[in-house]
Amino acid sequence: MIEYIKQKAKSNRVPIIKDGGLLYLEDLIKKNNVKSILELGTAVGYSAIAMAGLSEDIYIDTIEKIEAEGLDERINVIFMPIENFKTDKKYDLIFVDAAKAQYPKYLEQFLGNLEKDGIMFFDNMVFHGMIYHPETIKNRSTRALVRKILNFRKNVANDNRFDIIFEDNVGDGLLILRRRKAVESKQEALLGFVEAAKSYLDRHMDERIQGLNFEDMSILHDELKATQDVFNSDNLEKGHR
Repeated sequence: MIEYIKQKAKSNRVPIIKDGGLLYLEDLIKKNNVKSILELGTAVGYSAIAMAGLSEDIYIDTIEKIEAEGLDERINVIFMPIENFKTDKKYDLIFVDAAKAQYPKYLEQFLGNLEKDGIMFFDNMVFHGMIYHPETIKNRSTRALVRKILNFRKNVANDNRFDIIFEDNVGDGLLILRRRKAVESKQEALLGFVEAAKSYLDRHMDERIQGLNFEDMSILHDELKATQDVFNSDNLEKGHR
């Protein structure tokens, strides 16, 4: 079945992930024990069926259009524009193979749906090799698209929220992102300090400590509480600095 869908996609000139990219993706899923996947950009369902076929424990939400038989109970097809999709679900893997110009938007839109140790996987990061010589591209819209991919690559490479792997020689170029644990650890340490300081002030609000009077301590208490609220906001989840 998977080979039939692959050949059908090629006959109809529907872009699908290249063999090398799919093998890399499948290996990543196995090594990281991935069970829940959000796929952005289904096309004919080739990659969704391949991923679901790795294990009966894998469940996939995929957005766009799919042709699948016998895997419906584990592949949830969502018919809507990706930009309109909202969910509170968390995923082990988010596989992005949709409109390349929208990759930066998809990254921010769905980062909150990624498990703490989850992976984001982007395909077509060298775009048929065009990123190496964009000045030679004659078609204006294609040239603009390639420059957007280059900008995305540059911005991600400088984003210290993630541990980053570029696999430019695999398939059509892959980008693998995982939240950087050092960033999370620093945020957790700062949050712990704020909570400890607030707890201390709660216990000694009626005392004079280090020259602070009751009014001073009340102000400090409120400031620490406000800081705690900031760390508990969505900014902490997104890893914003």
